[in-house]
Amino acid sequence: MPTTARFAGLKLAEDDRARLKKMLTGRTSMSARAWRRVRTLLLLDRGYTVTAAAEAVGSYRRETARIGKRYLARGLEHALSDDPRPKPVPNLPATCA
Repeated sequence: MPTTARFAGLKLAEDDRARLKKMLTGRTSMSARAWRRVRTLLLLDRGYTVTAAAEAVGSYRRETARIGKRYLARGLEHALSDDPRPKPVPNLPATCA
């Protein structure tokens, strides 16, 4: 079973941190999933471990580490968005339809 590198922590850019704090204190509504991602990034930035951040927001360690790794790899927008879902394989061949 291949293992991935441990999450080493992150530090948010100043403008990203300000944007996330504004999202939490703003009057715009957001889904529970989006709120959890925003809060997770802020907690990881404050130095929380993956386990502590996951417990604080009511999530799983794997998801918390994934959010942090996505931020480090591609930035804030990617960390807050969903990964595209794979297209299902058709059950019937095209000639039968």
